[in-house]
Amino acid sequence: MKNMKMEKTAKAIDVILKILQGFMIGFGIAAAVFIVLAFVIGEDIVIDASLVDFGDLSLRLQEGAVPGFDALRTGLVIKLAAVIVMMAAGWYLMHVVRQVLVPMKEGRPFEEGTARKISKLAWTEMIAGAVIEGCRVFGQIAELKGYDIGQMINPETVLSYDYTYAFRFDFIIVGLILLFVALIFKYGENLQQEADETL
Repeated sequence: MKNMKMEKTAKAIDVILKILQGFMIGFGIAAAVFIVLAFVIGEDIVIDASLVDFGDLSLRLQEGAVPGFDALRTGLVIKLAAVIVMMAAGWYLMHVVRQVLVPMKEGRPFEEGTARKISKLAWTEMIAGAVIEGCRVFGQIAELKGYDIGQMINPETVLSYDYTYAFRFDFIIVGLILLFVALIFKYGENLQQEADETL
């Protein structure tokens, strides 16, 4: 039985994902160019190192408290590397989703191999999420190490200071949900195979 709505929706999603893949390639190339520029033109890339952002807290520093460019460049390069990983993972995830959509464009969502492709989505999402999260935290650490925090805080009032880095684990939850969806599709594949053999 043909499902015209599913076929049209799958075709529309496929076109949108193809366009988004092009944007991902563009953003990845732009991030790579900025990494090269960080080494070629150096300090000109850092617009205002006197403003330090700790999330909820922002500090404006005197010129003497601004760190050397090397620390800022290291943090910037790590964060740009995270952007490249994010774009590459996003491109690949969309590529796999487009593969999943191929049988759906013909009205057959439970084609053999669909569950395996959804499992690929899950593992790619979890691995890329871990790498991106690691780059985000290590980039922040590299940047903050360049600042003399003691110079920013009145040493007579504050006895010590510490950095807190929060890791996000939502990418694991999304990956586990995708693995569960893969199991559902595997069950659907088995039912489809039985139906095809009956006919």
